[in-house]
Amino acid sequence: MELDSHADTIVCGSNCLVLHYTGKECDVSPYTDAYEAIKSVPIVQAATAHDNLETGETNILILNEAIWMGDQMDHTLVNPNQLRAYGITIQDNPFDAAPIFIATEDQDFTLPLTTRGTVIGVATRTPTAHELQTCPHIVLSSEHEWDPQNVRFPKASRTVEEEVSRTIGAVTAQHINWDNHDEDDCEE
Repeated sequence: MELDSHADTIVCGSNCLVLHYTGKECDVSPYTDAYEAIKSVPIVQAATAHDNLETGETNILILNEAIWMGDQMDHTLVNPNQLRAYGITIQDNPFDAAPIFIATEDQDFTLPLTTRGTVIGVATRTPTAHELQTCPHIVLSSEHEWDPQNVRFPKASRTVEEEVSRTIGAVTAQHINWDNHDEDDCEE
């Protein structure tokens, strides 16, 4: 499962199982005009399995309002903003000091992400029927209609200038604290 903000809707591949067909369809436009759009692609609720290698636990990730590509793709693409609109936290900046992860709003579930070159994601696979019945289900996107053409992002609470000023102020404060550091404090 890969994060991909260019895929404006979750795109499920063969590493998922369809749990429910919504009865809705859409036409999928390719990234280039060199290819024809794929017509009448079903919109589904799907599931993919994630195996936590540290705990040995398997979780079923539920993807609502996803398009079903099935065997036409061997992986799943997830638009991070579709998850964020549902309240999921995504830290996908690999240059940040914090690790990259996905977390539910209540922080009860955290999914570590990995990188492969510039691709950020997590290994998932097709769940078994037994796993669908017995493993915890984690819902990552809303069951309400997702219309990527009419998404309204919240307005920022600060201007770019205010944010830059805060960042520069924090760096300056750290530098001042270092400059005021007494070298004798380091002696044992």
